[in-house]
Formats: sequence, C-alpha cells, structure tokens
Amino acid sequence: MTSIINFIPISGSLNNSPPCYLLKIDEFCFLLDCGLDENCDLCYINNLSPYIPNIDAVLLSHPDTFHLGALPYLFGKCSLSCDVYATTPVYQMGQMFAYDLYQSHQNYENFDLFCLDDVDLAFEKVIQVKYNQTIALKDKGQGITLTPLPAGHMIGGTIWKIVKDGEEDIVYASDINHKKERHLNGCALDRISRPSMLIIDCSNINYVPERRKKRDSQLFGSIVETLRNFGSVLIGTDTAGRILELSHMLDQFWRSEPGLQAYSIVLLNNFSYNVFEFAKSLVEWMSDKLMRGFEGQRNNPFAFKHIQLCHNLIELKRVNEPMVVLASQPDFECVSLIVFNKLNHNETFCLDLERKSRLELFGEELEQYQEQKREEEARKEQEKLLEGEMKKKIKEEEEESEESDDDEFYFISNEINNERNTNKFDEKNVRSSLKKQSINRHDLMLSSRYNDGRVKGGGFFKNAKKSYPMYPDCERKIRWDEYGEIIDPDDFSIFDSSRIFMEDKENIVNNDEQMIDVNEQNGKINSNLTKSITVEPAVPTKCVTSIERVSVEARIEFIDFEGRSDGESIKKLIKMIRPHRCILIRTNDLESAESFVNYCRTNDCVTSGKIFVPKILELIDATTERHIYQVRLKDALVSSLRFSSYKDGAELAWVEGEIEMNLSESILPQHEEIASTAMATIAENENENAMENVKNIEPKEDQKQSNRSSIPILKQLQFSKITPHQTIFVNELKLSDFKQILMKHGIQAEFSGGVLLCKGQVEVKRTESGRIQLEGTVSDDYFKVRKLLYEQYAIL
Repeated sequence: MTSIINFIPISGSLNNSPPCYLLKIDEFCFLLDCGLDENCDLCYINNLSPYIPNIDAVLLSHPDTFHLGALPYLFGKCSLSCDVYATTPVYQMGQMFAYDLYQSHQNYENFDLFCLDDVDLAFEKVIQVKYNQTIALKDKGQGITLTPLPAGHMIGGTIWKIVKDGEEDIVYASDINHKKERHLNGCALDRISRPSMLIIDCSNINYVPERRKKRDSQLFGSIVETLRNFGSVLIGTDTAGRILELSHMLDQFWRSEPGLQAYSIVLLNNFSYNVFEFAKSLVEWMSDKLMRGFEGQRNNPFAFKHIQLCHNLIELKRVNEPMVVLASQPDFECVSLIVFNKLNHNETFCLDLERKSRLELFGEELEQYQEQKREEEARKEQEKLLEGEMKKKIKEEEEESEESDDDEFYFISNEINNERNTNKFDEKNVRSSLKKQSINRHDLMLSSRYNDGRVKGGGFFKNAKKSYPMYPDCERKIRWDEYGEIIDPDDFSIFDSSRIFMEDKENIVNNDEQMIDVNEQNGKINSNLTKSITVEPAVPTKCVTSIERVSVEARIEFIDFEGRSDGESIKKLIKMIRPHRCILIRTNDLESAESFVNYCRTNDCVTSGKIFVPKILELIDATTERHIYQVRLKDALVSSLRFSSYKDGAELAWVEGEIEMNLSESILPQHEEIASTAMATIAENENENAMENVKNIEPKEDQKQSNRSSIPILKQLQFSKITPHQTIFVNELKLSDFKQILMKHGIQAEFSGGVLLCKGQVEVKRTESGRIQLEGTVSDDYFKVRKLLYEQYAIL
C-alpha cells in the first residue's frame, strides 16, 4: 500500500543555510541533518521546536558542523530524545567537530550554546552503521528500512536510501561528490535506479570548477612562492573532514620535493592528535588506492612524516617560520583569526577587527571569584554530609521497623513522617534549603535538628538516632548477609580510558595528558575514544571584547577544495537515475532553481514531471497516489470489525463508519492546527458523501495548510444506518498456482484448453472479464474444490 509522504524544509531551501529537513512517512518522522553556520545562528531552531516531540529518528549525512552542529543543542537544551543513525566515521569525526567547535569558542569567549556533556549526550544516541547495511526499524517505523550508501565529500559521507514496505524508496543526497579523490571514492548515486523520490541539493548548480590538475598546481605554486619569499601560509580548513584530503596531499608533495623539507607544515587543532588517530583506524572507509597500499605495504596513509600536530598557540610558537599552517574553523573565527594576527608583521594595510579573548582575573575580581568558589565548595560539602546522614537515618529506621510488630510499625511510621514534615529533613527539602542559603564552611555543628549535640526526640517510642560523640561525621557501616559483605559495583568498575583529560591552562588537550589506547604498529585506535571532559583551569579567566587595528600584508587566494559535484555533473546524475519525483534543496535563488527545473523537464529527467522547489516551512505532499487518506479509528469500531486473512499475513476488513473532525488530533503543532481538508484511509466503496463533506471544510486564508494537515476520526455507524453490500473477493488468483494447491490436497487436476479439470468432474476457468468460474456436478469433490478456492481469497 502506498504511504503518505510529507516533506518540510526547516532550513536550507532557496539559500545556502545549514540543511535541516523533516521527512514524514505515515506516522514516522525523520530529521534529516541539523547543521550550524559559521555564526552559530540557531534561528531555525524556533521553527523546529514545535516538531521536536514528534521526531522519531535523525539521519546524519556528513560529520562537519554544517550538517550536525546543532545536534548537541537539540539533545541538551531542546529535550530531543531519539535514535541517531550515522556511519562510524561520521560518529567519530562528528564528535571531533563538536568538541573543537566548543573548545575553539570557549577559549576566546563565553560559549553557552552547548557544553561537552551535551555533546556526549547526543552522540550516546548514535547507532553506527556500515555502507550498504540494511537497517529495519521497529515500532512506529515497522516496514521502513534504511540503507547508507557512499556519498564522497567527507569520510563517512552518506546517501540515505529509505524504503517503505518495499514500494516507496526515497533517496536523500546532500553534498555529494561523484569524483574519486586521493583519500575517498566517489558517491554511489549511479547505483540507484529510478527511485520514487530524490532529495538532492543544488548549491553548486551554477558553479564550474577548475580541473584537478590545474587546481593542485595553483595551490602548490602559491605555497612554494610564499615560502621561498620568507612568508608563511595560513590555510583555513575544517576539523576532521576536508583536512584529511588536504593534509594527505601536502605530505605527499613534501615527500616528492626534497627542497621543501626545510619548511614546516603545522596542523593547528584542539584535537589534531585524535583526529588523525581516528583517521588511521578508518582506512577501510577510504579509497581503493589507499586500501591497496595499506594492505600491501602496511603503510598507513595518515602516518605523516612532514606534518607537525599542534594543539595551541604555545606549541605553534616553537615551530620556526616560514611555515604552512592548517588551522581549523575555515571562517577565520577563533583559532584561525588569532594565527592570522600572529603571522602578520607588516603595516602597509590596516584592518579593524573585533577580537574576543580571555584574560586572567586579578585584584577584586579574583577575590570575588575565589570567594564564590569557596562558598560553592562549602555548599557541596554540606549537601554531601546531609545526604549521607539522611541515607543513614533511613536505613536505621528501616532496620528498626523490621524488628517491630505491625502496631509498632504503624505508629513509628507515623512518627517518622511527622518528624520529617516538622523538621523538613527529607532529601527534597535538604536540596531546596541548600539553594536558598549559604552555609559557613567551618560550621561543624548542624542547626535545627542537632541543637546541643543531641537529636531532637519526639513521639511515643525510643529514638533510634544517637547523638554524635564529637564531630558530625558519618561512619559507613559494612552490611553483611549470610553470603558475606554486600558487593559495591563501584569498587570493581574499570577505569574508563575513553575520556581525554584536558588540564591545560587554556582548556586545550595536551598530547602528553591524553589517556588513549593506541596500537602504534597497526595504526588502530580504541573506538571508544570519543569522550572528553574539561578540568577547571588553574587560573580563572574572563572574556573581554576589544577592537584592534591589524596591519595586513598578505595575498589572499581562494582555491576550491570542497570536494562537491558541480552543476553539470548533478544534471547528468539525475538524467541517469531518472527519479519518479524530485525535491531540490539548497538552491541559491529561485531563478537558478527554475532553470534547473526546466532542464529536467526538457530532458525528461523526472519521469512524472513532479519537481518541487520548497520554501522554508512549506509542506510538500509527495505522496504517490492521490486517492489515499488517513483516519484514526475508534476502539468501538475496531472491535466490531471482522478480518479476513490475506496473503503475506495481512488481514482485511470491510469498514462502514462516520467521519468526524477533531482538531485536537492534528498532526501539526498546536499553534498550526486548522480545520483543513482531512486525510482518511477508506475503501473504494466507503461513505464518499461523508468524505466530500470533510473536503468542503475551508480554513481561514492566513491559516491554510496542506490538505493532509489534520487527521479525522472514523467512528462506528449506527446499526440502523448500515446497508448491505455486495460480497467482495480480494486476490488475483493464478490457475497454475491453484493447481499446485489442489495437488497438495490429493485432488488430481490438469489443464485442458485453458480450463483446469479436477478429477474429471469439476472445472475451474477464467472468463473474458477476468472472473473465476467454478462448474461441476454436485459431489464431495465439488465442495472440497470450492472450499479450497474460497480460502485463496479475502472475502469481505
């Protein structure tokens, strides 16, 4: 059965904003990517927020910030909680992108968009998959399968193929590259033939790239010329994506040119060591050429000989100039901007830049900071003390209550409850009181309940609580049973070596302080090496913003190393695979999109001619069939249905009901609910008049949405209104298949002139109109053949 498919672009339509789309297949909702731009602008999140509770899965296509940068924010701040599907390289390198984005901004400004815990929370939900692996979804996604295919562009880049019940196949291809590169193969879009729907980005539709040989020679020529003129080269690149192609190319170039070994190549990145350790372990995801070289000579392509890894500016100062610096954050924010300022020495041209940096605290600010820290530590210590005392009190009360009879237990429980309510000593009240007042760090005696060093009594029975001999210290008692001491699992927990401890002054990972399980000989790294935590800096700092005048004497060149397909290549790919429908995303403007649509229609690239260029938040109804609707069934109606078995385990029933509209059942967010044209799944002979009445409901002009925006309810029809209907036999029976069924049940059957003759007494034939006709003498064989014939149909 054909599914209802809706597509909503949240971001990345008719512009080059980060990709973020909603794809709804029946009741299952996918979030396709969720990126951030260089300004970390989250304006589109406001548009996404109403849909977050309905998102069932997230599909990530590439590991860079532009495709998954908002994932930590959605999980940490927006309460998104669902499975995330990504390839292993996207999972590992995506974490490096997120960590580096946070660390790069945190080193120079107060970055509160998300924290490292949010990154860990988001990537804990990731389900790692391999290329060409088929993933079958469950529950609401029953019948939906996912298949990741190579996309090129970045390591682990994915084209997602989504199939529903083996009929509807949807292909999502964002930022693909059909060309082979040094470290990656091209995309696998040419392996897909005539999908039901293709979602493809057209950001490069008007771009004509340089040939690879000319591009490489231009880059090498500029680098060599600058270095020999005693100048340094700064290349703004990303954290763990395209930098692999660029660094591998430069290392090979340095090996082939002995004269360049006097100059240094530096990769400046907060997580440069981890990035390339991961790259060494992901050779199987790279090009066939690199894999053959690794298998034959056992040379890892990312065991560089001429590239130095630096994590901060202090390490960069130790490298002699001139040099080539590959700095993360290609937008020249954070690290790249500071390096640019360091490498620039001349004063022929001035440029005013707004710079953010961190300065050490001193004087009154330092004293205030230290006082806040002391108060915070005192609160934590006091809270820990009171919580421990509370747990101890509860345990002793439980032990005492076990030794009492039923009556005593009743009175003691009431007494304990009254005591807790009176003194507000339960755990909840302890936490709330700690937030309202600060406790002196050196105040050893507890107030309220512990005046005069004794526990305040009360009630009829003896108090189980003893006063402290001197100091309010909680003694941990060892619990025993008949088998010995109770085991504490924390005592046997293995140290988690997958965390990277960053204890540097500037919160940057130090290579010597990383706790990593690395096999240097085979280049493998522990796959769990993906989490990191930040230790509080030794010296407190604050963020300040200043405007500085920078003198610039530099030659700026743009060389395309994006690794994405150009417009002509995309046209050829679409013409080759010929999808049934096509949705164009990330088109630069409406004019270029229209020209591309005209090309596809002129060259018959899309078989149905349905090409969509959606606007932001425009709901695209991409359902294949037009006369298919969706309804919700009342429980009373479902219980009254009589189902008949059909092939492949399916069951069918005849439904007669009455449609009513209930706006509270809308599938849209509450603020978008409208009485629009309804969706309903009804049989061909259902109450069409009722459906026509629903279709006539018109919303207000400013509230018009798609004709599938709300779901009507089908309730049980009154018995007096139910009219008899003609019996319907559902199936397309082949006489050859029916012959095999008769033979299995011991009935001899053979064809004679296109008629199936059973034991010479019963005939089964197909009429010109396609109906099955049964003739024969009344006998046991006749009724047996008729029974077997009826069993092949779902009778409604």
